[in-house]
Amino acid sequence: WLLLTDSFVSSLGEKAYFLSGRDYTLDKRGLVSDILLVGSPKPPRVARGIIGLWALAQGEDLYYLKKTSAGFDLIKMQGKEENIIKSFEGSYENDYLHAGNFLLNKKSLTLTDLMTGKDRQLENFDAKGLTHLSVNKNGTCLVLGWAGGQEKGALQRMVYYDLTFNTRIFYQEAGLFSASNPNFTWIGERTLFHLRPAGEGEGLSYCFYELDEPGV
Repeated sequence: WLLLTDSFVSSLGEKAYFLSGRDYTLDKRGLVSDILLVGSPKPPRVARGIIGLWALAQGEDLYYLKKTSAGFDLIKMQGKEENIIKSFEGSYENDYLHAGNFLLNKKSLTLTDLMTGKDRQLENFDAKGLTHLSVNKNGTCLVLGWAGGQEKGALQRMVYYDLTFNTRIFYQEAGLFSASNPNFTWIGERTLFHLRPAGEGEGLSYCFYELDEPGV
């Protein structure tokens, strides 16, 4: 009944918002929810039917995604008024990858900053089979991951993409990262760590990457 994410909690100001899926069936868990405000005797609903668990509070404004007949909208709620910042076509679950405040269209390779609505076109890689996306806090570097097949020894791919210098570093081998939970996490702007299989795949180890600036 109460759903919270680290990014949503860290963005909250004076108002105690929270996410809830209490009005939806269990098969919708994590796919659709409402934004509520802590209150008594019954918490009032602020927004209904948002997509997934992404929502952000900025001052008095709320940002979230909401489904439409053709896809979904990026909404900015000011007071009780919903304003559309940007519209997207296609399926949120199937056609996009979401990481923090960034959304990637896997077909067009368009990366959208959900706080501003601005787009950035990625290039020079094939997105077929792409399964993971992680973007650093400043939106200057990202990692893309292809988990590969389920068979033992299946090849995996990773691309480290520097948006500032528009450079890419490609990796491909078996066991690059944990397919079920890679836990891609940025420590600072250019340092990334994630989980990868250890030894014969009986455990997990941490893998750290320090991305140098080109020419340094």
